Amino acid sequence: MPMHAYLLHSRKNNSILEEEINKILQKEGAKKIEFPVKTIKEVEELKKTTKIINPQKKALIMRDIEKASLPALNAMLKILEEPPGNTCFILTTRNLNSVIGTIKSRCQIITIREKAVLEKEKEEEIQKFLEAKEGEKFLFINKIKKREEAINLLENLISYIEPKIKDNPNKSELAKILELSKNALIAIKSNGNIKLQLTKIAINL
Repeated sequence: MPMHAYLLHSRKNNSILEEEINKILQKEGAKKIEFPVKTIKEVEELKKTTKIINPQKKALIMRDIEKASLPALNAMLKILEEPPGNTCFILTTRNLNSVIGTIKSRCQIITIREKAVLEKEKEEEIQKFLEAKEGEKFLFINKIKKREEAINLLENLISYIEPKIKDNPNKSELAKILELSKNALIAIKSNGNIKLQLTKIAINL
């Protein structure tokens, strides 16, 4: 029996979760509709929404479903068991163990791995650093006091840039940043001055 409901488990509400939601929307060819479901009253509103006839398929998104009241969740079971035509459901939770079993059994559970979330967060941090104004870059590097933190920043910067160099119109600029980052990494690993090396990066970006 095909599933008409998805339960996305992620410890954080972030861009990785949104990407997973967008994948489901594309797969289902559905229009996204955010719908809070915490109380019986909201479930009654949900029922009315699902009865609206529309040629466009709907994906009703209910976030942090573990925060819904037990009566509300029990009222939702009937909707999940007999979903209206042209409608699917996307539920999210930060704590899968807090979601009642009868809800989980009626959903396709997708767990978003923490490793993928962390990798995405690192990439976003590096991108934000590269796009920041010079003053903002100095504020960022001034917060780095430990050698290990500086090494992590430079390793993440190198990992971010290397795959982007090939077939990039700004290839020479990226290559320059990459070389600066590698030289700074070597210097810091050799007990070089952290602030001096990171300042060189900030000035030349």
